[in-house]
Amino acid sequence: MIYLFSFEGLREIEESRYRLPQKLIVQSFEEGFLLQGRMEYLFEQPEDYEIFSGDIDRIVLEKWRPVMEDVLYDMEETPRLVFFAESDRRLFLSMKSKFRMHIGAWDYYSLESLLQLADLEENKSEFSLIREQLKEEYKTAALEQKNAGSIEEKLESVCHKYGMKAEFRSGTAYITTYAGEWYFAYNDRPITLYHKNSIPVKGRNGDLIRHSHIQPVELYAPLQALAYIRNHEAAEERRLLGGLSENLKLQNGTHKAEHGGQQSDRSEERSGKAPKNHSKARHTGKKG
Repeated sequence: MIYLFSFEGLREIEESRYRLPQKLIVQSFEEGFLLQGRMEYLFEQPEDYEIFSGDIDRIVLEKWRPVMEDVLYDMEETPRLVFFAESDRRLFLSMKSKFRMHIGAWDYYSLESLLQLADLEENKSEFSLIREQLKEEYKTAALEQKNAGSIEEKLESVCHKYGMKAEFRSGTAYITTYAGEWYFAYNDRPITLYHKNSIPVKGRNGDLIRHSHIQPVELYAPLQALAYIRNHEAAEERRLLGGLSENLKLQNGTHKAEHGGQQSDRSEERSGKAPKNHSKARHTGKKG
């Protein structure tokens, strides 16, 4: 595994011979510069009373120690360490020596020194080719990693799996299904989910418009929002299509009953019998 180190916010500490960064960023790569991860390590900064305590050198080293130990713990065995700047490499190795840490690294490089060497040896084509190849592979790998891990791509994949259409504009996901329209800002916490009414209402000018309303539900992840939308649509499908199915059954049953009664009347007429269910004639005369 290759680890790329860079120190940020490096500062000189008054009364101390040691420098102290604010942050260490470590990016890990597989062979071929395929980005695997990124870690940030924060350095605790000394207070004013510590700076003028007369023991600031020891205090600064104690600020370094937990970061160095965490980095050592997080790395795999026999790593390759690469540093953005030559000064970063020298600083890291000096602290490694101070704490007598054994890292087991194969190599300690700095991009700065490698590029300087390539510039000095510009007449030798192999150095120029290596430099350009490293730059291109790094940019390609970083772009592929960014696209592969994008939240929009993952949301779109889930929507496609469940028959929903997803569009994205300015951090907002617009989800369209066969029963409704939804949208939410996927970086918000909690997420506010909006649903556009399926039945239009008349606006002030008499034109038909469809309002959006907020769903009364607490959501803390984009995947939860998609799950809520899918469940809501499934319930709506059962309500609409299930009711339609019951109506069709009732209509078919009534039609069959009426059709069967008409056939019975016609068969009785052909046999010379009076049709059933006919009302009897009313007698108005008195008995004598």
